[in-house]
Amino acid sequence: MSDFYISILKKYQIQHILLYTICLLLSINSNAISQGIKFSTSLEDALKNPDSITHLYLEDTAITSLEGIGKLKNLQELVIRNCQITTLPTDIGNLTRLNVLILSNNKITQLPGEIGNLTNLTFLQLSGNCLTRLPNEISKLVNLTSFLLTHNFLTVLPNEIGKLKNLMALHLNNNNIEFLPDSIIYLKNLQSLYLSNNKLKFLPENFGDFRFLKDLQLTNNQIKILPASIGKARVLKTFYINQNRLKKIPDEIGNLSFLTTLHLAQNKIRSLPDEIGKLTQLTRLSLAHNRLRSLPKTLFSMRLYKLFLGNNRFSKPEQRRIKKLLPYCKVFFNDAIQLK
Repeated sequence: MSDFYISILKKYQIQHILLYTICLLLSINSNAISQGIKFSTSLEDALKNPDSITHLYLEDTAITSLEGIGKLKNLQELVIRNCQITTLPTDIGNLTRLNVLILSNNKITQLPGEIGNLTNLTFLQLSGNCLTRLPNEISKLVNLTSFLLTHNFLTVLPNEIGKLKNLMALHLNNNNIEFLPDSIIYLKNLQSLYLSNNKLKFLPENFGDFRFLKDLQLTNNQIKILPASIGKARVLKTFYINQNRLKKIPDEIGNLSFLTTLHLAQNKIRSLPDEIGKLTQLTRLSLAHNRLRSLPKTLFSMRLYKLFLGNNRFSKPEQRRIKKLLPYCKVFFNDAIQLK
């Protein structure tokens, strides 16, 4: 894929595979003509002239085996989506020129250690499979910038994941992850980290040590404590930690001066720190389904656009007072919790 399309993906933080697909199709049409790219949509056909194929795309087929894939040694992009692949052959490690590997929506249960040979990979998509663990050799993919693993059955991450120093997007929504390795804080270039719909009960003490993190999603876990170190993620713009078990928010939340969206709904929060008033860029705040009876005075000087407060313990007079003090903000005391 050309640098132009890669830049598009980075700009939008790989938020949806549809964006990648669009860019991919554009890349096929333009690059195939301008750069002489040779692509195939059939493994059988590709193996007839293996040295010439640089791009292989298999989608919505009943293919179950990738036998012979290791012969395509000049392959740069391999996309196998919505197929019936259950295992990857060890000779996939021969594809050392691969930049993009997409294996989403298959039935893959494990990755061979040889995947660590693919050191030129920058984009790895494994969402929608049956993975329960990752091999330690994943640490060798030092050029990886996007690693997408949503909708699998992972319970842990290898400590070696901290060696992926160039990683910008790590998406792990909808797994069974119970804890994070301490090494995750070494991913200093992360811009988006998605861990919603897992089984996390706590976060590493230095969890906030991400200098470039802009988008953090922790919805629907079992987290009881938000570490004070979250205040170090100073460029964070979007933070979802709703549907957890938080009882309080650390004062350091006030350090997130670039935050525009904060979702704290469906926790057990009884009060907010005064420091929340320092979030001068915040426009959307959801506090619905908590145990609040009042709001800190500092909140009323903020430039909120939408504030969700339904299903708390505000008295009717307090509800009227809040609305009066926030005349330019849409305040919701009903069941609405979505930040749209």
